[in-house]
Amino acid sequence: MVNELSDKYLDEIEAEVKKALGPIGEKFGVDLAFKGGSFDKREATLKLNVKLLNSTHLTREEEAYDFYEPLKGLPPRGSIIQDRKGRDWKLVGYRTKCSKYPIVCEEMKSRNRARFTISTVKVLAQKDGLMREFPEMKG
Repeated sequence: MVNELSDKYLDEIEAEVKKALGPIGEKFGVDLAFKGGSFDKREATLKLNVKLLNSTHLTREEEAYDFYEPLKGLPPRGSIIQDRKGRDWKLVGYRTKCSKYPIVCEEMKSRNRARFTISTVKVLAQKDGLMREFPEMKG
């Protein structure tokens, strides 16, 4: 019997639950994984993320990028831009809740992700000749 919850104890519980969820996920064709949560000494909340396997649907970030691309005058999703250090970045998404750094990019070499400002992406895309001319939106 445990008197209080700890990181280590919750990690053990999570591992056991993942083993039990594996067959359920396979049965329904989904990936079941824990994402986030909170705990204190007496109670824990683990959030379960359910994602379709082999889905051709766009992610929320991809859908948002496609929506904001013409409105913000961005290059097309999937375009490659090069930063000042010579690293190539692929434009992969737009985070609507991150107003300062909403553009999600993936480095081509390491596959690490980073966020950029809209103005940074526009400047780098113009330098690389990727920008199309869009009328400025007012209002």
